[in-house]
Amino acid sequence: MTDRNSQRVITNADEAALAFARFGRTQERNALLLALFPEGIGMLDQEKVAARIRKHFPEVPRRDIYAMNPAQLAHYLREVLKAEKASPPESARAPKPKTQADRDVRYLGDCRLRIAGKTVTLTAREDSVLAALVSLQSASKQALEETSGYGDAVRVLRGLVNKYPKLKKWITFPGKKGHGGYQTTVRAT
Repeated sequence: MTDRNSQRVITNADEAALAFARFGRTQERNALLLALFPEGIGMLDQEKVAARIRKHFPEVPRRDIYAMNPAQLAHYLREVLKAEKASPPESARAPKPKTQADRDVRYLGDCRLRIAGKTVTLTAREDSVLAALVSLQSASKQALEETSGYGDAVRVLRGLVNKYPKLKKWITFPGKKGHGGYQTTVRAT
């Protein structure tokens, strides 16, 4: 990675901070920061840099962050990197479901569907359309209607997903004509 003005290689946070201060709000500065912090620190613009510093150092006023010299900015960037590497992100600390059955959706047949460990009863139309899609795994509108025996199979399928929002992960719709058909990862047991 090179500094555009001096054409020298930037190798550390001090030099990146200097480039950050010199370039201001430019695409070059964004590219420098992204290349220097590929771990996903997300420091792509001045506002994001300030937000990250404020997250770990709330006592530092935002206006002071914008006025920092490159050495101060590099110091805070290093401290932010250390702090973020030391503590896992919020999503990693969230409790996870206890078993695979708590995450899965299974078609049980006989108008029954298990969603996240709870069994729900389907209407005959919903059961027929879902059974057809599960057996096909991927289908066009025509194939779904023929296999289920209902001319409004897509409407029934959309109603089922609206009725049980957790199904959105397991049933996908094409979005518009000619874009992949209807698919599911729901499995029969």
